[in-house]
Amino acid sequence: MLKASYINNENKSVNSSFNVLEPNIKNIISMANYCYACNRCVNVCPLSHLDVFYPRNLVGDLIFSSLGDVLKNYNIWNCLTCGQCTIYCPMTQENDGVRIPELILELRKISSNNNSELDKIAKCETHDEIFPLISKIMAGDKLEPNKLDFLHETHLKTTVSGEIAYFVGCLPLMEDIFYNWGINYSNIAKSIIGLLNEKGIVPVVLNEKCCGHDVLWGKGDIETFKKLAEYNVKLYKNAGVKTIITSCAEGYRTWKFDYPKIIKDFDFKVLHFTEFFLKEKILENIRFPQKLNLKVTYHD
Repeated sequence: MLKASYINNENKSVNSSFNVLEPNIKNIISMANYCYACNRCVNVCPLSHLDVFYPRNLVGDLIFSSLGDVLKNYNIWNCLTCGQCTIYCPMTQENDGVRIPELILELRKISSNNNSELDKIAKCETHDEIFPLISKIMAGDKLEPNKLDFLHETHLKTTVSGEIAYFVGCLPLMEDIFYNWGINYSNIAKSIIGLLNEKGIVPVVLNEKCCGHDVLWGKGDIETFKKLAEYNVKLYKNAGVKTIITSCAEGYRTWKFDYPKIIKDFDFKVLHFTEFFLKEKILENIRFPQKLNLKVTYHD
């Protein structure tokens, strides 16, 4: 086990270069100490098969090397935080154990403002860093989003206050970003709202901001993430919302697991639309006008 002196020495040696906070260091060491090097995480890690990233090696070096050396020798931004390792790790539980994705996030929080890491971050970003950039712009206090134009000229029923809300997320923005693909992302939101209407449910749909998933997990930018979380939570609380339905995996994860960690008195019930539809039996009496012989892949 690591001694307390490791934490103190580590803070002194890297404070000048890294944005190190005592809680971050303690969390990292606590998680790393659970590992007994069984190598199961490496066996299932998609990046280890490409010789890009080895989670067990990273955890081991966190125990026996300095934090500065670890961040220098490993590109922590390569990790997909897909969570495969947590499924197979015998030393990981829901809120305890190694939990490599959370360990990676703590490392990213520490190193996100370090100049030597910026080039690594840029090389690992997708779509020219557009999504974290959007999050950062939206986090500005004076910027009011306008994402609900897709509801114009539809017969869909929505409201600005009530107990059940549908979090649209970045679907309308994705249409503009991936315009050359010709995909109508807003149809997802329209379909969900339409099916809720069929059940007699008129959901609260507001001009919320990006949930902040990418700026947190992709950038380690906790400050921007917190601004987005506070805005969205306040928006829904003021509308009297008690249940929030999401349709994207990032939005679900963020509202369900990440917001409660930083927002005091978070008391929303968060459900993926598939959970809500099953619970309310929304599809039981729906009859579709035609059948299509298609193979469909659903990505959650």
